[in-house]
Amino acid sequence: MGMLRPPGGRRCVLLQGQGGSLRRVSLGPASTRNIADIRRQCLALRTTSNETPGRERLAPTVRDFVAGAWKVARFDRHKPSTKRSSRIVLASRSLPAFGAKPLDRIAPTAVRSRFDAFSRTAPGGASRTPDPFRQIMNFAIA
Repeated sequence: MGMLRPPGGRRCVLLQGQGGSLRRVSLGPASTRNIADIRRQCLALRTTSNETPGRERLAPTVRDFVAGAWKVARFDRHKPSTKRSSRIVLASRSLPAFGAKPLDRIAPTAVRSRFDAFSRTAPGGASRTPDPFRQIMNFAIA
């Protein structure tokens, strides 16, 4: 017999595709958690290896993700001028700060504080600096 839930109770659910079928993973009641915690849990569940049950696969580092999956799926589609500016921002600001960290270990507060500190020294350059990194992180979450 299934577990009874209160009427109208909302739950967070992750849909995972495996071998052509979808698997629903319940993440618990929506009322007790914030969206950042839910996203972190989803990323952790997605990085769990399907080939070896019970063993977690480490999330790729930002540098590896940028050079691999993000470059193929997103960066290669950009206009030449966008590629040029993204390369500059990534090489000078984002990758030195976050390149060695695994994707699932980067906190939004760390990103905000890093770019806030940069905006105090170079406000003009800081206005466009977060854009490529935001695109990378959003693609990683998706």
